[in-house]
Amino acid sequence: MSDIVLIRDCDHRIPAPEWGFNVLAQPLTAGPSARIQIDFTASTNVKYGVRFAQRMGDPWTAASFATSSTGPANQTSLTGSGGPVSVYLDRVGAAGFFAVEMELAAV
Repeated sequence: MSDIVLIRDCDHRIPAPEWGFNVLAQPLTAGPSARIQIDFTASTNVKYGVRFAQRMGDPWTAASFATSSTGPANQTSLTGSGGPVSVYLDRVGAAGFFAVEMELAAV
């Protein structure tokens, strides 16, 4: 489980330890072009996205994903409904990093 979530507010990063959540990632099949499945529990009415960086220190970019293992990877966000979620990403290369982000808004 993540101990700290960093909330991005324009150019600021705000630690929010109470918003951590579990993320599980696994390849669906072997090989450098296989899809990766990422599972997490999405809080109700919270928007989520996935980011990718080729190497540590590289800028994070939005990653498109599918919501089924065989569907097109054409979504960049989803809104949680208070339960488990699986997203499916096409690998960009032999190595890299994916991160699930939670987008919070003032109400």
